[in-house]
Amino acid sequence: MSGCLKPTVYIPIGSQAVVTFDMTPRLQSGELLSGTPTVVDDNSTGELSLSNKQVNTVADTENEIAIGKAVQFMISTTSTTCKEYEIATEVETNGTPVQTLADKMIVVFHD
Repeated sequence: MSGCLKPTVYIPIGSQAVVTFDMTPRLQSGELLSGTPTVVDDNSTGELSLSNKQVNTVADTENEIAIGKAVQFMISTTSTTCKEYEIATEVETNGTPVQTLADKMIVVFHD
């Protein structure tokens, strides 16, 4: 996927943070995300803790993300140096037919 732009989130080293990955542009009119998303460290470093994987149940009014349109998860790292990770997500929709949306994002832990 070189040359493709991926959403990037910056988190201070030592933090545990909730990441919200907006899937709105990938959804059809009236379609929502459903089920429990899969969220993994695409590089399998073993340094990340990824938990509380879910579809958003509260609207993010600041970023204009409606309920059911984003993947959310908690992330932290054991690394104590600046490092970039590629995160892969996969989630189904409630559309007919059901779509499986797979995407990637970058998370950077920094000083």
